[in-house]
Amino acid sequence: MKTLIFICPLFLSITGCCGPAKWSEDLSVQLRCGMTVSEVQSITKYKIIEMNPPAGWKTHLVRDNATDLYLGFVEGKLKFIQIAWAQKMLKMAMYHQIDICTNTMTQ
Repeated sequence: MKTLIFICPLFLSITGCCGPAKWSEDLSVQLRCGMTVSEVQSITKYKIIEMNPPAGWKTHLVRDNATDLYLGFVEGKLKFIQIAWAQKMLKMAMYHQIDICTNTMTQ
């Protein structure tokens, strides 16, 4: 029984599971167009990492284990978000990029 208890979490950590961590979805619904980095930092316990250099529109990242919440700031104001997570043998799955100022999704 002890072996099964050890193997199960190990297997899930390698293969991924069901979707993004709850914290990322909870945080994403609190984000508003035009927020600054410090305003976003004030509503999350996770550190906001500046991507240097930026990856396209992705300027910042909030990361915890196998889930990433990408943030896109334009002239210091939040405009885009996207959630990505590890899934199936270290591949990443992600939701569409969302422009939170116009409430539209892109592919």
